[in-house]
Amino acid sequence: MNRVIAFISRYTKLSEQAIDYLYIHGRIKKYRKGSIFILQQDTNNLSCLLLDGLAGCSIMNHKYDLALTKVITPFNYFVGSKHIYSNKGSRENIEFLKDSEGFIINRINVQHAIRSFPEFSLIYHILKERNIAMCSHFIHLHKIKYVDRLSFLYHHFPEVKNQLTIQQLCSLLGYTNSKQYYFALEKYYQGQGF
Repeated sequence: MNRVIAFISRYTKLSEQAIDYLYIHGRIKKYRKGSIFILQQDTNNLSCLLLDGLAGCSIMNHKYDLALTKVITPFNYFVGSKHIYSNKGSRENIEFLKDSEGFIINRINVQHAIRSFPEFSLIYHILKERNIAMCSHFIHLHKIKYVDRLSFLYHHFPEVKNQLTIQQLCSLLGYTNSKQYYFALEKYYQGQGF
């Protein structure tokens, strides 16, 4: 819980009541690599602030394969529904790509916290803005030439470097084969002066 409190405290001062709320309604949970948080179209009432590890969002493509669409890094959040204020099913699958740890809280309790505590309202808006920026980067990723996508990913998400398998990178970057990945990797290293 100390990591959650320290993270929020970087942006705002937490009242004793807000800290108590975190302890009463939230919990720290560990997830093994490959664990599923939510499946596309399903719903759970949980919200997760990722503290450690890596999670991936994927959707079913036209070939009925899972296509990785974005990666969630520590101190970003995700929910088991369409969004924090929705009862509708998730638009994507969320799976833990590495052994991970998250702060789990029921999304109804998150909604109450946002309404009741200014510090939680502020941190929610900060996390939401970070999520919008992250989604924007992943949208732009597929608008650039395939050979530049790996460099773009590592520039905007340096924390994912050496964290994903080649298969996961190919799926995330929209590469049709590993040859495209290795070509992009060579260009990335050339850009780094190697």
